[in-house]
Amino acid sequence: MLTLDLTRLGNAIRSSRIAAGLSQDAAAKVAGISQSYLSFLESGKKEATTTVLVDLARAVGSEAHVWIRAAVVEVDQVDVVGRD
Repeated sequence: MLTLDLTRLGNAIRSSRIAAGLSQDAAAKVAGISQSYLSFLESGKKEATTTVLVDLARAVGSEAHVWIRAAVVEVDQVDVVGRD
């Protein structure tokens, strides 16, 4: 089963933002979100909608699908069942 690793997603977002030379505040303003929300996304503490990911990717000159591919991981179904 595949799942989205929010820490990996956040790292990908952060790397793209830094590569673009933007602060969290600047990237957040362009994307139409708050700096604190971006901070939570980059630290893997919040999930984002597809719309937010696309807007943020555009703001930093990246593409959301690249981030998502970097963050998708395979989870053993036994591990998922064992968490209940």
